[in-house]
Amino acid sequence: MAAALYDFKSSEPADLAFETGDILLLEDNENQAWNLAFNPRTLRTGNIPMNYVATESDSIACQAWYNINRTEAERKLFIPGVENGMFILRPSSATPLDRVGGCLLMPRPKVVPPPFNFEAYEIDRSIVKLTNQLGKGNFGEVWLAKMQTVTVAVKTCLPTATREDFVNEAQTMFILNHPRLVRFLGYCNKPADEPFYLITEYMEKGSLRDFLINNRPHINYEKCLQIIHQVCFYSS
Repeated sequence: MAAALYDFKSSEPADLAFETGDILLLEDNENQAWNLAFNPRTLRTGNIPMNYVATESDSIACQAWYNINRTEAERKLFIPGVENGMFILRPSSATPLDRVGGCLLMPRPKVVPPPFNFEAYEIDRSIVKLTNQLGKGNFGEVWLAKMQTVTVAVKTCLPTATREDFVNEAQTMFILNHPRLVRFLGYCNKPADEPFYLITEYMEKGSLRDFLINNRPHINYEKCLQIIHQVCFYSS
């Protein structure tokens, strides 16, 4: 990966033109004078001069670059452990003149270690807006919600359940944090006279059980066996 330091006008059909600030994806060894690269902005591939760009090892822009859409970028910035001021660079989904100012401190790391203490996951209730109810049980309701701009799922505590039970469930999800499990994003516990919120990522395809039932004709025996092995592995 490389960031363009200067404009480059192609003089040969095999060359790749780019503008200052473009993020280029290198497809060859970056130690050569010229390299094959892809420009996500123009969707073109061609040869570029390496003295016109800064590579990932010496460029903040490259460290912050993710080839993802806006929804995925917002989700990555809301993962617990991401500090205020961290930023992501990605392909724009708006017009070039649509911009807003902000204080950016450092690129978001590719790997964000989760906070070590449960209290760091507490979220200000004012940024969580419940929209549609997805389900209801004896002890709680599950809602589709927005945490600022990110779509999340929120489990709320009903009067029939104790607040302590929900806090214990949230602490269990905090301990069992794993990329292959539904991601625990946080909880709302204040003020005490408001319902407890347990906030997780929203799984738009529903539960694994419902997915398997609804897609029964498309899932063969081998696929089911793989799923069973994975469930057994992560449960052991």
